[in-house]
Amino acid sequence: MFRLLLACFLLFPLWSLAAEAPATQTVRFETVNVYIDSGDHPLAAWQVELKATQGDVKIVGVEGGDHRDLYRDPPYYDPKALTAGRIILASYTTADTAPKGKTLVARVHLRVFGDFRLSITPMAAAGPTGQSIPTTASTANAPTTSTPKDKE
Repeated sequence: MFRLLLACFLLFPLWSLAAEAPATQTVRFETVNVYIDSGDHPLAAWQVELKATQGDVKIVGVEGGDHRDLYRDPPYYDPKALTAGRIILASYTTADTAPKGKTLVARVHLRVFGDFRLSITPMAAAGPTGQSIPTTASTANAPTTSTPKDKE
């Protein structure tokens, strides 16, 4: 009888730990396409803020967009921002033919654990002569809230 009580006493903590173990979630990698829509205005320069508003998100890389040769190179950003869930991306072109309308300007690579949500905010945009132009920013492949620049 003593051995049975001793065995129960020793095994009970292990059984209770197993019962309290959280459900396991896996780490996965996602890509998020970043778009800027300049309408009828040529997009010569742009800047957006992309940040995680929910979940465990780490930015692990940034690629350029796919508009000819104008935004194929990665946009400018602070490499230290890769360790946080927030990054400011920016780029410009001096080409005579800046794109108009909705343009894929960047692709951001994320390491995600569980559910997540992003927020994107256009910070600045300009045409070829430096004049400010109205834009909207959006993403594809990720749950995102788009915030207009004047709503900050």
